Amino acid sequence: MNVYASPTGKPDSIEFRDFNRTSDILNDLVFLNTNRGYGFDLGFQYLINDKLTLSGSILDLGYINWKSNVNTLSGGGDYTLEGIDLNQPDSVNFIETLLDTLQDVYDVTVTNDPYSQLLTPKLYIGASYSPYKFIKLGFLSRSEYIAKTFRQQITGSATIYMSQFFGTTLSYTIADKMYDNLGLAFVFRTGPLQIYLMSDRIPLFWYSVKGDNIPYLPIYARNANFRMGLNLVFGANQKRKLMKDQPFLD
Repeated sequence: MNVYASPTGKPDSIEFRDFNRTSDILNDLVFLNTNRGYGFDLGFQYLINDKLTLSGSILDLGYINWKSNVNTLSGGGDYTLEGIDLNQPDSVNFIETLLDTLQDVYDVTVTNDPYSQLLTPKLYIGASYSPYKFIKLGFLSRSEYIAKTFRQQITGSATIYMSQFFGTTLSYTIADKMYDNLGLAFVFRTGPLQIYLMSDRIPLFWYSVKGDNIPYLPIYARNANFRMGLNLVFGANQKRKLMKDQPFLD
């Protein structure tokens, strides 16, 4: 997509490119651009005993230098809309007149100055406790500072290994001052093949709808997530003689 400006610096027209040309542009932006940056991840896992494990990590420590294809648009202006007089003969052309007025009022400036941007670091602190071989209780704290706002998420989970081929996890998350994030996951494993099904943001609170074909609707939920996939898991089990393989599910 190309945005063209008039001699006065105001947006004038928009041109959409064909898909093939867009693919070439994306390839150049990803592989041939000079917008370079660096990022580092640090983490640890400490096994206190056979039942209790502590872990932590800091992700996305770094920055990006934006140098190529940098376009910063800034503008300002004031306009007061006093309404539409339907009795005026030119009220039909009101929208067109309004757009012309806004273009004249709001002055848009385009600059190409390079700048640097920090990544958004994320701090994870977790712990897991296994009172029995077939049960694992988990705790995870996720913290990030983005757009001058501190965001905190806390998750508690319980995992049950029903057999060496099947496991399930139930989780509950408090995030963004919301308290209705329920998660559920299933993992099936046979040999090196692992298949998983996961969902979260399952609504906890519902209300009844009268006089409608839909009997219940969620009160607070706006979306729900569902994931499925498979992994190929290889590697020796050092405790093979003491404990059978368990599905990897945390």
